[in-house]
Amino acid sequence: MKYDVFISYSRKDKDIADKVCEAFDRNNISYFIDRKGIIGAAEFPTELAHAIVDSEIFLLLASENAYQSMFTNREIVFASNKKKGKNLLPYIIDNSELPLEIEFVFSSINWRNMSEHPIDTVLVEDILQMLGRDNFIKREDNFIKTKDSSTITKNEDTYLIPWQKDEQYGFIDKTGKFVIPCQWKKACEFSDGLAKVKNDKGEWEFIDKSGNIVIPCQWEFVRDFSENLAIVQNDDKKWGFIDKTSKIIVPGPWHYIYAFSEGLAGVENNDDGKWGFIDKLGKLVIPCQWQYANSFKNGVAQVSDVNHKNHLIDKQGNIII
Repeated sequence: MKYDVFISYSRKDKDIADKVCEAFDRNNISYFIDRKGIIGAAEFPTELAHAIVDSEIFLLLASENAYQSMFTNREIVFASNKKKGKNLLPYIIDNSELPLEIEFVFSSINWRNMSEHPIDTVLVEDILQMLGRDNFIKREDNFIKTKDSSTITKNEDTYLIPWQKDEQYGFIDKTGKFVIPCQWKKACEFSDGLAKVKNDKGEWEFIDKSGNIVIPCQWEFVRDFSENLAIVQNDDKKWGFIDKTSKIIVPGPWHYIYAFSEGLAGVENNDDGKWGFIDKLGKLVIPCQWQYANSFKNGVAQVSDVNHKNHLIDKQGNIII
């Protein structure tokens, strides 16, 4: 059997080891941990040796108890040799001083200390990152923490999270259970109730929360839905917006466009590359006169002029700051 993590620990530290296991269970991290009490056995057990080799990561719960354990020290040396110094994670659980021989084995490894790096956040995040599954980290409060440390507050769309398994993407719910099977080469977050996924042909299409394809691929390029409209680009490199029935709502001869935000979308014209804003009828409501423009947020948008000076404008295009 393959495991994500081999947990090396002293049985005297069972309470903390149990907390680590509970955190791993909540985040769908598989692990091997010795529960049978093999300390005192004459030889290094075959079961432990295979479990270390068959685990992606060797996690040491470092403590005074662990340093004094004959089997923990054997596990450390064996794991270091077999893994060539890679995917080793020492985690100090009692603020103890490292023995020189242990420090020597892990001399090139970054240590973590439980007093500064909690189990449910930092340790779990470290493990998921090492496993390449760090796109989203489930928190106990049902908030979702992204790998760039930003936090997404809970809403109906964040309850389904794109997740990769065996080189295919599906979607898990807030408990970590797969609710849409892995069947796509790539998957993006749900937005406005739909998610963009890439099929085996490399084509993007949209699915609903049951995994049904509601908008098949028809365009060379698509973006996520925002305010019930999604950006598309056809074979002629022309941009436009589609609704959830795949009908073109706002066509346009723009060089580039942004998603709608607060009813307006930034557009770059083809003539001189200047930016302005259109409404959902495709009408240019703020003329293309800016060197650069960001989307509207809280009623204002940041724009830059030809002298690279920044301004804030309102929805009528007036400079307010």
